[in-house]
Amino acid sequence: MLTGWFCIGFSKSVKKYQLKAVSPCGLKLLLYRAHNEAYVTAALCPHQGVDIAKSGGTVDANTGHIHCPAHNIAFDQQGRGCPHPIYQQHACRLRLLHYPTVEQHGMIFVYLNGNEPAEPEFSLPHIDLSHYLPLLTVYQTISAETAILARNSVDLAHFSAVHGYNDAVITENISVSDRVLSSAYSFKRPYLWNFGELNVSISVKLYGPSYNIVRTRLEELDVEFTILLMFTPIDAGSAIHAGIIVDRRTLTGKFIPKKILEFVVPHLVKMFFKRDIKCDYPIWCNQYGDANTQPLKGDGPFALFNNYVTSFVYEATSS
Repeated sequence: MLTGWFCIGFSKSVKKYQLKAVSPCGLKLLLYRAHNEAYVTAALCPHQGVDIAKSGGTVDANTGHIHCPAHNIAFDQQGRGCPHPIYQQHACRLRLLHYPTVEQHGMIFVYLNGNEPAEPEFSLPHIDLSHYLPLLTVYQTISAETAILARNSVDLAHFSAVHGYNDAVITENISVSDRVLSSAYSFKRPYLWNFGELNVSISVKLYGPSYNIVRTRLEELDVEFTILLMFTPIDAGSAIHAGIIVDRRTLTGKFIPKKILEFVVPHLVKMFFKRDIKCDYPIWCNQYGDANTQPLKGDGPFALFNNYVTSFVYEATSS
């Protein structure tokens, strides 16, 4: 089981006083919003094991407490049981596991380290969005391991083999510092049905295999954008949450009105991003992390990447 911060939904998908069942890393969790804050708790009521989200649980609009429909036991935002007309103060002994939750950049994250809630070992980076256009989102599920999806961050040769990019090179040595893996590349991307090429520079930062920030610059167009790329283990494989943000300062509007660029460019980026991950799908779905592989000279530093991922694998301690 991986540890770290996992995206469990986009902010816009969780309305006020709404409950949602989510299952990152195989856990049964409950995501809800109360008083404009997002919270994550265990989904099963500690009283008799009823799945609160799937059985019709509710959020009280006044208190923000969630109510299990089986016996109308309420829990506050810290997961503490509340006084009950029948069980009285005895209900206060109940505890619904409450997990660290962060909502930022239009996404909701939960910190997981095994089955029990734990204090986060590191914080998520903050991005100043004041110069960016509104977030565009992409959501996909795929039958592949999360760690395999994140391998693209160090796989130099796949740029040409899978995506058809030319002259791909590493521009920043891949390194790990303070739980962050960093890398950078440049390549030429064909466009206009291969009649031209764009020089592309990307820098990648991983905050664990589940949280990727990919900053991209299109040199000829002088356009910059960022893709917040999140991979979350689920029962069927992995969920991909992507947020696409374009730096409005780089849309100069020299030849095309700026308002048109601000509408068209983000949707073009989204279209090409979806096309790119579609190319990755057949590889991701048929690659096995535990296979007996033989690295070749010219591969990216997979040993470093594997050690990095291993540092985010939860190991239960014997009592």
